[in-house]
Amino acid sequence: MHPLTLSLTIDADFLKLSQLGLPLLSSFSYASKNLSTAGADPDLGQDNTPQGVALDITGTRLYYLGNSSDSVYQFNVSTGEVDSAAYVGRFSIASQETAPQGLAVGSNGTRFYIVGGLQTIHQYNMTNWAVTTASYSTKSLSVSGTEIAPQGLHISGDGSKLFMAGSSGDRIYRYDMTTPFELDTASFHSQSPALTAQDSAPQGCVISSTGLRMFVLGDGGDQILEYSMSAPFVS
Repeated sequence: MHPLTLSLTIDADFLKLSQLGLPLLSSFSYASKNLSTAGADPDLGQDNTPQGVALDITGTRLYYLGNSSDSVYQFNVSTGEVDSAAYVGRFSIASQETAPQGLAVGSNGTRFYIVGGLQTIHQYNMTNWAVTTASYSTKSLSVSGTEIAPQGLHISGDGSKLFMAGSSGDRIYRYDMTTPFELDTASFHSQSPALTAQDSAPQGCVISSTGLRMFVLGDGGDQILEYSMSAPFVS
């Protein structure tokens, strides 16, 4: 088993634990609910090698990145539980990336971002969270100068910061956008210390809204790691 991505919804219980300063991962348990993506027909929302996954801010829309079909898939999750997911549609990103690894969806429901083997983040526009309305924005950002094996992506709620996990440098990288959600205004800001001591192949990352907690999905140890930060990583 090789975990490839990580996404979290920030709900009331999560916020309560954050405010109390309690370890969040110790409260997690497996809900025994899942969504199979195995299949041969990508038009039915199926892909044998899913990579990135993202949720909208309400937890009622789920997106995943298909590596074998080079597509972004959307499902509606009516009850907030993954076993209620219903396929909506897909959008091909093959013209920009044929080895996609990471996916992030903006909180405004009009942007999503892809990164992959070409070491470039690409921006796509859509209308009202609907991936079937998507189009390539022609905006991109090369990350080859900082990481040769980019993996998962995460975007801050206000659209001003984009985070990327890298399995070559074993770090989390931060890029700032001077115009929220617009990738052509992005530039490198900083990077985390090497995470090699905890896991040698970070695949995904999520930063809490306060910037004081970071969750990293590690492929080396098949684990989710939680980090506390004395100063906000998003400041």
